Amino acid sequence: MYSCRGTDITSCTSSSTGCSASFTAPAQEGTYYFYACIDKNNDGDFDDSGEQTSSALGVKPRCGDKGGSCMSAHFCYEYGGTCLDDKYECPECCCKSSSSKLMAISQISIPIKAGWNLVSFPLLYYDIVDFKYVSPSVYIYNPETSSYNKVNISDASGKGFWVYAYKDTTIEIMGTQSLYPENISLIANKPNLIPVPKGGLRVISQRGNCKITKFYYFNSTDQAWYKWNATNGEYSRFNTDKNIYEVVKIDTDPFIPEGLAIFLYTENDCRLSS
Repeated sequence: MYSCRGTDITSCTSSSTGCSASFTAPAQEGTYYFYACIDKNNDGDFDDSGEQTSSALGVKPRCGDKGGSCMSAHFCYEYGGTCLDDKYECPECCCKSSSSKLMAISQISIPIKAGWNLVSFPLLYYDIVDFKYVSPSVYIYNPETSSYNKVNISDASGKGFWVYAYKDTTIEIMGTQSLYPENISLIANKPNLIPVPKGGLRVISQRGNCKITKFYYFNSTDQAWYKWNATNGEYSRFNTDKNIYEVVKIDTDPFIPEGLAIFLYTENDCRLSS
């Protein structure tokens, strides 16, 4: 609202004790002008003396909340940003890049079960806020050499990886630049251990130019392998007693939640796509 002749955004009925009203501030950064209007003499307008006043509302981006975690300052500086203060005096929560474009800060929790887990981080740039009871070394798979490489968990950006936990826990990460399907490329006829992008992955709908044939996934909750076949949509669980995969359901376009990782097979060198 830029005057009392504009659109009403909220209202209240005044009494001898006054009244109060509330509204949601604009989501975009900027300065907005609002008017408070009262028809004191009931003549149908707000043009008389003392019937209107205005105030400027400054909206600044703020990440995090009171009592919440903050992005570390070194993370912000490392990626060319400047830390911004918020109203809770947490200077590291918002990170503004050198190009003056505000970088979105995400905080994500990855549940981890005791034992081996096949997971990924859906952010390209991140800080690990907390990872108790988790080995700092993880294993990523190189399809070109058909071998595993051992790396530090802080260097697993854009990768699916194996991580070992000594008890049930969570890995907390904060970062910028979401991982998207377009960031994931595959090699033909090899087990590609891929990360699952931000928001999850629809294996067929987001296949891009890939001729996907199947994928394997290790479920850390029941410590079992699962297999999906693109030809018939069969989603199967491996029975260790019988040494065979048994069909659990039919799913022609399975959805994989973010935070997981799968071994994905394709007939061609390709790239996924949204």
